[in-house]
Amino acid sequence: MLLKLAHCVPSLILIAIGAIVMLTNGYLYITRGNKVTSFLIEKKIPKFQVTENEKILPGKEKRLPGFIISGFQKCGTQALATFLSYHPKLTRAGKTEVHFFDRIAKLDKSVSYMDLMPDIYPWEMSYEKTPAYADRVNVSTIYKTVPGVKIILQICDPVDRTMSAFLHCQQNALKGFIVSKNETFESVILDVNGQVNETSPLIRRGVYIDYIQNYLKYFPRDRILITDMMKLKINPAETLHRVETFLNITHFFKEKQFYFNIMLNTSCIHTDISNATPIKKSKVECLGTLGRNKHRLHPAMKPKTRKKLQKYFAPFNEKLKKVIIELN
Repeated sequence: MLLKLAHCVPSLILIAIGAIVMLTNGYLYITRGNKVTSFLIEKKIPKFQVTENEKILPGKEKRLPGFIISGFQKCGTQALATFLSYHPKLTRAGKTEVHFFDRIAKLDKSVSYMDLMPDIYPWEMSYEKTPAYADRVNVSTIYKTVPGVKIILQICDPVDRTMSAFLHCQQNALKGFIVSKNETFESVILDVNGQVNETSPLIRRGVYIDYIQNYLKYFPRDRILITDMMKLKINPAETLHRVETFLNITHFFKEKQFYFNIMLNTSCIHTDISNATPIKKSKVECLGTLGRNKHRLHPAMKPKTRKKLQKYFAPFNEKLKKVIIELN
């Protein structure tokens, strides 16, 4: 009877057994203490749950993102973005990369950044990830468009990142930089004298400190978070807790929701994270495995080449460590 009544009355509030029941716009809201549960009446199944005091406002609307994962390429940003999409208060814009500031804004002036954002409830936060924002855009443009946004930059070992980017480039015709199947790793990242080729985009993108300092010119330090791919890989819950604290949202993720996949050498999330029990064993459970661009098998790097890269990146990494300490 209660469910049928919801379709006849636009809004109805009842008080029963210490709970407040509100029927509005096809949704059934039940508040008991500080918990609010919403049911989509048409399907009669739980839709979402908010575990904090929230003002119930029916309907969704587009809002600018609360944060952007802006980098770095080949440092696990897809995994981070996908993990975060399981948080009940976060809604991602798109399933891959938005590319507004580095592509769309330059090619189609009729499309606004807001147009690309998802419709969300007042208590939700939208976000997007496009690692190209780290080095291919004017950061001031991001700041002017979304001055209150927070920035997450995920780093990884720049030496291994260089190899990963090389393999990625061989299989993807990147605008302005294409690596042919016939080229070797050394022919791309070393110059004619056998030294590290500083002009190579593969090398430049691994100098994280330059791009982070560029963001610091515009964004306050308390609105920039640097995460580490290796830490996310080994202990996802710990990294995600840092992100939740940074965003000032409820801690939702727990260690039991993840497991380490030995075959893929990375952490995966249980399909049914509410019960922490996998529904089926498949690559879909392991974030970032969809498509050909993830978890490629890296060929062994020549020891001499690895040493050259380690030596080249060492001074930049030292500067980065100091900045990370200051930010934290």
